[in-house]
Amino acid sequence: MHNLLGASVVTVSASVDLPVGKTAARVVFTPTGRFRGDVTLYYGDVPVGEGHLDRTTPISFGVEGFSVGYQRGAAITDAYEAPFAIDHAVLRRVVIDGLGAAYRDASAEERAALAQQ
Repeated sequence: MHNLLGASVVTVSASVDLPVGKTAARVVFTPTGRFRGDVTLYYGDVPVGEGHLDRTTPISFGVEGFSVGYQRGAAITDAYEAPFAIDHAVLRRVVIDGLGAAYRDASAEERAALAQQ
């Protein structure tokens, strides 16, 4: 699920239920342009869902850290109630692998730095 400031909500779901037992579930985001990309869901090496984000969130919300297994703050959709925690017996290991270079806007970063003086 991706919620762009409440203006656009995109849900990418698997076409089949998560198998019982030990399973590697993963999400792959492939950039297709500036602040947009394709999302593919996998169970093991089998693709089970896909979608497209016309626009990702080009800003930081200022929340420190990164949480997996629970929703910090308010829920991003009415489909569930935060914190929507996943038991540690279910979610055993999380690997986050960032591929490619992050987008940087040197001119905007310079303007932001000057504004903070």
